[in-house]
Amino acid sequence: MTVSFEEFPHHIFYEKAQEFRGSHLLLTKEELNLLVTLAHNSGNSQVKKILELGSFIGRTSCFLSYLGFTVWSIERDQRYYQTCINFQTRLHLTDMTFLNMDALSFLERHNFDWLPFDLVFVDADKSRYLTYFRLLSAQLKLSKLKTLVFDNVFLNGQMRDRVIKYVANQGGAIVFWGSQVRSSSYSGVLNQKTGRVWSRQVEEGILQLLAEAYKQFSVTLYDTCDGFLVITVPEDGT
Repeated sequence: MTVSFEEFPHHIFYEKAQEFRGSHLLLTKEELNLLVTLAHNSGNSQVKKILELGSFIGRTSCFLSYLGFTVWSIERDQRYYQTCINFQTRLHLTDMTFLNMDALSFLERHNFDWLPFDLVFVDADKSRYLTYFRLLSAQLKLSKLKTLVFDNVFLNGQMRDRVIKYVANQGGAIVFWGSQVRSSSYSGVLNQKTGRVWSRQVEEGILQLLAEAYKQFSVTLYDTCDGFLVITVPEDGT
């Protein structure tokens, strides 16, 4: 299906997100379209399979399913999970699966031989990003996973300068993609700041993830509103 952002009913997700005071947790238009582009370019299969860790209310997964991707999405919060199911039913989306469980538990149990994914999109607990990477990097090395994407490596802007400086010092690729500011959209105003201050441990986990990723894979940082870190196996396999 041709990518069509405007035809999808994003407004119903913004309205629900505002009820949860979580509008800032939704991807911007630019970030969502970037994810779609990455998914289309990942792997060789005709129907791309995507795993999302951290569904929130299901807007990202539902949009991807609407575009024709096969989607599995993991959400540990019962309220968010039920909201996902409600949206899936409302939009008549059949080629997608929501699971109400902890993302780490899923990765520890999931058999990628049985169900491989072309792309994994990680937007779950930021304090576990390094752990998620270490588990998923094994699948990248075995070619059971083509692309690994981490959202919000800027930690709502708190780490933006440090992450960009680190990548620049490594000679890594940095791609500016769309607006860095959340804007008014779909009958609601997105929160530009959450007021949350991330711990030093979480900050160091992001930097350690970068360090380990650069040693093993091809890494591209997309300078989006929240920062997308895209990890793939180098084309020469080394």
